[in-house]
Amino acid sequence: MRSVRTENGLERWDGLFCGLLWLLAALLTRPFVESGLIDDFSYVKSAFVFADTHRLVYNGWATATIGWQIAWGGIFAHFFGHTYSAVRLANFVTSFATVWIAQAAFRRSGLSRRNAALGAVALALCPLFLPMSVSFMSDISGLFSILVCYYCCLRALQSKEDSHVLGWLVAASLLSIVGSTARQIAWMSPLVMVPSAAWLLHRKRGVLPIAVVLWLLSAAVMLGSMRWFAHQPLSVPEGVIQGAVNARSFRELLGNMTAAIFCLLFMLVPLLAAWTAKRLRAARVAAVAVGALVVTFVVRFLTAHAMEKGWAPWTGDILDKIGMLGYRNAWTLGIEPSPLAPWARALLSFIIIALTLWFALAVINNAHKESEENAASEWRSLLILTVPFLAAYFVLLCPRAMWGIVIDRYLLPPIAFGILFLLRMSQERIGSRLPAISYVLLGLFALFAITGTHDWIAMHRARVEAVQRLQSQSVDRLQIEAGYQMDGMAQIDRAGAVIDPRVHYPAEIDTRPWTLPDLPHGCREILNPHTPALHPHYFLSASETEASLTLGEPVCLVQSNEQPQVYGAWLPPFQRRIYILQRP
Repeated sequence: MRSVRTENGLERWDGLFCGLLWLLAALLTRPFVESGLIDDFSYVKSAFVFADTHRLVYNGWATATIGWQIAWGGIFAHFFGHTYSAVRLANFVTSFATVWIAQAAFRRSGLSRRNAALGAVALALCPLFLPMSVSFMSDISGLFSILVCYYCCLRALQSKEDSHVLGWLVAASLLSIVGSTARQIAWMSPLVMVPSAAWLLHRKRGVLPIAVVLWLLSAAVMLGSMRWFAHQPLSVPEGVIQGAVNARSFRELLGNMTAAIFCLLFMLVPLLAAWTAKRLRAARVAAVAVGALVVTFVVRFLTAHAMEKGWAPWTGDILDKIGMLGYRNAWTLGIEPSPLAPWARALLSFIIIALTLWFALAVINNAHKESEENAASEWRSLLILTVPFLAAYFVLLCPRAMWGIVIDRYLLPPIAFGILFLLRMSQERIGSRLPAISYVLLGLFALFAITGTHDWIAMHRARVEAVQRLQSQSVDRLQIEAGYQMDGMAQIDRAGAVIDPRVHYPAEIDTRPWTLPDLPHGCREILNPHTPALHPHYFLSASETEASLTLGEPVCLVQSNEQPQVYGAWLPPFQRRIYILQRP
């Protein structure tokens, strides 16, 4: 790849400006809340312990080392206090650096100055990146590690002197070895991406022996860290083979990977839409419409077993939580309101697939003819550097797909590289500037990310206020079921760990399940098996009642005498409630 020179001295600050734009969006969501977000309560608690003891200590929930991220969060907890907000400031810094390094990597990958900045902003304001950046989950740390490795590999490819080439390869390996301790799937950076760069540079003196040594070092550290983690008290072992290999598991593999791929396309729609600037003949437009209709229903058939029932976003977790879909027992009782009706999600599915098919036909019809030999060479280098990594990444997602689900936030690294590929193709085949439709859709995605994240955090803030109101009336915290994001920390504070059947617990931790007397069979889900230390009398719910899962049984929970906790949202419905329920 050719080295990219800055046009002027100001360009070096483009990444900073992109990071500041992300920071502004993050602050607009009012991100500070003293509650867990998803399951980051476990990692936050480990950061608290690290701040006090300088040791990595687990609590029955982490399935990965979380490594440097816990230490990084522990530093912030040490200086700013043992609060969720203090620890999440560490992830703010990591997120800012991720946006900055993304802009630099995109620029060195051949994007124009405008498109490199646009790509970094598209990543920063993505409806998956923004919610993760205000939590203490490890997804951003893993993405940061991958992008740092990619950037260093680019610098190695663009260096002229042999010593600089070797230096950047060593930096890529060592930095990603450390970085991968936060998220295991990031190990594909030193194990696959660095060897790919070395293959492109194999004619350089000393590259191959250094690459072999670096690969062996990376493999040794990876295996050593995994072995160390497996022997840590209260760590959660998670093997590659997680169940029976049979027809059902392969059916799940097909459905879940299909859902993941189409969710990925959904996140790339603003850039796919740029190709509508390439006009198609009427017959091909009709073919796109018919093909999109057929593919929409085929995908629905393959993915209908998931909670999303075969419609966009096809697979969920974060997208569901910020407003795409509300469903029962999504870590909290009740069904959170969603502004999207099922018919709207079905229509959205059709539009996403239609834009994808339009993109495919436009690319085929506009085969790139480049007179410059360097262009083909740069694409070859880019693909050799990234495609093996992405292939390995998706292969490692297959066990999740066979025996679980590939949730949306696992797609952040492919989204980053998808943004790069689409912008590079658009730059070469459409023009230096994206058409207006892409900017409109990027704006809509950013608006949804900000408003949805705001409402998600506002919901947690309302739950915190409801718990505080009950505690002010002398109700013990362990008598309140507030959702696993809050109850997980209460369980750890009381018993030392959350309860998972895969973990071996010392005798002093009581793992016995707790239940309410005369609880109907269909109501068992109102009690979380991970938090048996809680003996709830009050239950916080997004719904006015909690029905039994068994037909004919009485309702599980009804409204108590306590008034609901009201909070405002930026997406409809604009006024929402957290109800305080109890057994009838």
